[in-house]
Amino acid sequence: MKDLGEVKYYLGMQIERDESGILIHQERYILNMLQSFGLSEANPVRTPLPTGFDVHAYEDEPLLRDELVKLYQSIVGSLMYACTTTQPQIAFAVSQLSKVASCPKMFHSQAAKRVLRYLKGGVKSGIFFQTQPQSQVQLVGFSDADYAGDSASRRSHSGYVFCLNGAAISWQSKRQPVVALSTTESEYISLCQCIQEGVWLRRLFGEFGHDHAGGVPVFVDNQSAIALAQNACLHGRTKHMQVRWHFIREMVAAGEVILQWCPTNRQAADILTKSLPFERHGVCMTLLGMQPHDDRVPAADAGVLVLLSLADSMLWVAPTHEQGGVV
Repeated sequence: MKDLGEVKYYLGMQIERDESGILIHQERYILNMLQSFGLSEANPVRTPLPTGFDVHAYEDEPLLRDELVKLYQSIVGSLMYACTTTQPQIAFAVSQLSKVASCPKMFHSQAAKRVLRYLKGGVKSGIFFQTQPQSQVQLVGFSDADYAGDSASRRSHSGYVFCLNGAAISWQSKRQPVVALSTTESEYISLCQCIQEGVWLRRLFGEFGHDHAGGVPVFVDNQSAIALAQNACLHGRTKHMQVRWHFIREMVAAGEVILQWCPTNRQAADILTKSLPFERHGVCMTLLGMQPHDDRVPAADAGVLVLLSLADSMLWVAPTHEQGGVV
C-alpha cells in the first residue's frame, strides 16, 4: 500500500489546504463543462437566473428539436452535480430547469446556458471551511420558503441549508409536495423538511464524537411558523395540515432543535428559494461560506460564526470580509 498524501482531487472536487482552513471547489470540472458545451468564450453574468424568472413563461413557444433536448438534458445533468457538491448557490436554478427536462424550449435552453455563464464568472469559487478549535464545532440550520412560487401549480418552494462553523455542508432546494394555503403553512412545511435533515446531522456528528448539546439552532424568518411549531394547539386555519408536518413539534419538545427567528436579510436559505438580485445573491453566498480560493481572507481577519445568547434568544452574526462588520 502506498501513501499518496493528502487528498487533492476527488470525484470532480478540488481540495486545497493551508493553515487557515480547507477550500473545496470545482474549477477543473466547470472549465470542462464550459468547453464541452461550447461556452468557453462566453461572457460571464453575475447571477444564475434573472430576478423574477418564471420557468413556465413563453408557454406558446415551440419545443426544441430532439438533438437540442438531449443537449439541454446534458447541461442540466452536469449542473446538477455541481450544485450538489460545491455550488449551492445554483441549486434553485437547477431545480427550476429540471422541471422541464423532458420538454424544454429555447427559453429554457438560454436559461441553462446562462447558469453556465454565471459559473464561468466564478470558476474558482468554492466552500471554505475555516480552521476552528475542536470545542468550537457549531452546526446551524436555516429554513425558508417562497410562497406559491410555481406559477402553474401554485405550489411553494422550500429551501434549507446547514452550516458547520459558517460553511455550508448540506442543502436542499425543492418544490413542496402540496399547495400551501398561507405563507405560514409554506414555511412550516419547509421547516419540517429542514428539521428532518438537522436531526440526522446531529446524530451523525454524535457518532463522530461531536455531541451537539442543547439541540441544533434552526433559523426561520417567519414568526408564525415558529409559534405554530412551539404550541401544540388546534387552529381553524391549520387543522387541515397533514399530520407528518407536526413532526416539528415533537423534535422541538425533545430538544433536538432550537427554533430561532432571524431577519430576512440574514436568511441564508433565501438563495435556495428564489432568484435574487446581485447584491442579495452575494450576501447569501457569504453566509454560505463561499469565497474565491485566490482571494482568501487571512485567518486572523476572517469572519466566523458567532451565536450570542441574548435573553434566551440567538443572534446570527454573519461572516464578513470587513473586520468587525456585520452583513
